[in-house]
Amino acid sequence: MNHVLTNRDFLGFSYALLNFSCWFLLLCFALALPLSSHSLPLYSLLIFPITLSYTGLFVHAHDAMHNNLTPSFPKLNRAIGLFFVGCYALFSYPKLMAAHLLHHSDPAGKSDPDFSEDRRFLVWFGVFLGQHTSLWQILGMSLIAQVLHLGFGFTWLNICLFWILPSLLSCLQLFFFGTYLPHRQSGPDSQPATSLYLPHWLSFLACFHFSYHREHHLKPHLPWWKLPEASLK
Repeated sequence: MNHVLTNRDFLGFSYALLNFSCWFLLLCFALALPLSSHSLPLYSLLIFPITLSYTGLFVHAHDAMHNNLTPSFPKLNRAIGLFFVGCYALFSYPKLMAAHLLHHSDPAGKSDPDFSEDRRFLVWFGVFLGQHTSLWQILGMSLIAQVLHLGFGFTWLNICLFWILPSLLSCLQLFFFGTYLPHRQSGPDSQPATSLYLPHWLSFLACFHFSYHREHHLKPHLPWWKLPEASLK
């Protein structure tokens, strides 16, 4: 079967490549930094762009689950999604995809793995983490941390500050803007999600435009960068 490269394929791949490059370069740079009591406050600012790049990894993997990265090249689309969730936190792409499609088929319903009947933030966040993390994943991340420390010589402070903390903050960011805010008022007889309409730049920084969450549920074929164009505001 012949595949023709479209503008959307090119943009999807380019955005994914740019995001990965930023994540990888920022992480390598930050892990190797010589931290001291004088430099720590300044270098700690790197936590924010690293966190955003982590969030971008997951958002692009999420787009891959909807075949939105490179629609004309489904194998490449899947390969990027699989690679990105592995980089993010050793997630299983097939399991995440199955759970996410369940979420779309029954948002806020009994079969929705992302939903919690107890809508208190911390309780729901705990349920969310429990649904999507495994013991093997935690053991794998622990092994990578040991390799970064013993194999590459990075200090535990650098590893905790620039590798572990940003991934946890990114998980919190994704949950807050991608699950909690858009679905806290959802129910079987209500709309699948609500949207938070922010200025364009803030919407990007918040969660790659996933504050347009109602739009995403109504038009899941749209990539993250086209969601503002579908605004229902």
